[in-house]
Amino acid sequence: MAEVFIREVEDLPEFEGIVSICVDMQLRVTDLTVPYFADSKIQYYVTPTSYLVLIKTFKDILAKKRHDIDTVIMKYEKGIDQLAQAKKEVNILQEKLTVLIP
Repeated sequence: MAEVFIREVEDLPEFEGIVSICVDMQLRVTDLTVPYFADSKIQYYVTPTSYLVLIKTFKDILAKKRHDIDTVIMKYEKGIDQLAQAKKEVNILQEKLTVLIP
């Protein structure tokens, strides 16, 4: 099931590893319900919906992190462009200054 929903994510490296982690997390939570019930006497049910919520949360966090990274990249690119422009202006001013020195 994870393969179907995670396949929707573009440019995802380590696809098989991510799918296996989702499956592993779901199985571990299912296994932990037994000791949880023994300790607290509260039954916790692991449903397909909770599995889908896990996958949706992964996709949401991934999208947010990608957006954050893209924003930082754009800031750096803008800064590099401004530095290049400043370098051009400094070169122009140096040429004018060498003409005015004599």
